[in-house]
Amino acid sequence: MEKLPLPDIRPLLLALLAHPSNKVAEAAAKALTSRGEKTEAPPAKPPLRFRLTANDEPIAGQYIEYKFDHVGSAAKTNDDGILEIGRDMALNAEQYPASIQLANYKFTSERYNLADTFFHTSVPMPDIADETIVDMPLQTRSVTLNFIFPQPAMEGTEMFIAADSHSAFYDEQRSIKLPATRQVTFPRVLGTLNLAIVAPGTADWRGEVDGDTANIELQPAHDVCFRLKFPKEIPQIPQIQQVYLKIEPQPKPQEEVWRQWRT
Repeated sequence: MEKLPLPDIRPLLLALLAHPSNKVAEAAAKALTSRGEKTEAPPAKPPLRFRLTANDEPIAGQYIEYKFDHVGSAAKTNDDGILEIGRDMALNAEQYPASIQLANYKFTSERYNLADTFFHTSVPMPDIADETIVDMPLQTRSVTLNFIFPQPAMEGTEMFIAADSHSAFYDEQRSIKLPATRQVTFPRVLGTLNLAIVAPGTADWRGEVDGDTANIELQPAHDVCFRLKFPKEIPQIPQIQQVYLKIEPQPKPQEEVWRQWRT
């Protein structure tokens, strides 16, 4: 492709110096410099910033999941409850999103805590050129769970509670681990609280809590514990080995594959 002369693209490169993406602005400065017009890249623009508070208290040190237009990730708020999102992340979407979804989040290696803020909400996206901090106040409520155990002797044994604001599935590594007690309180919840509860001697319980309190009656169940014990020597079966070696996938003509998929 023939390179355009400098006078034709210089106005475009100068305009790109003000692009909201730091990467684009830096590339424009390098392009101008490579053509003999030494240009410094403009000061880097700060990331998009949201200040998250729950009942006027910062949601500090908590991972937050953010999504817009099939693009998303997770980041940790600082001590002031500020969540930072790179501007290029929003610009990489098919079009600049009108809103962003935010929710509490935990990585696989971290456990949820009762003191975490459980929420899932959507807020308007700020203008891409806006460099101010967007305040996002949440009005949360406390949710108290009253457990009814099938046997009183179960109190004090270990139980796990998987809680989330939009879905809950039991994951021992991320679930809340605590002694079985008749009452548990989540101090900061916005919207529906999804729960999955696992306790010894009881059937797993899954459900949603929309109000401030919920009575959860755990049903009795049997804990089945087993351990696989393999023989010291696994017998060799030549016939099966021979059959296994003969099982090899054969490539099919493209027309045959297409015909099977259509039918």
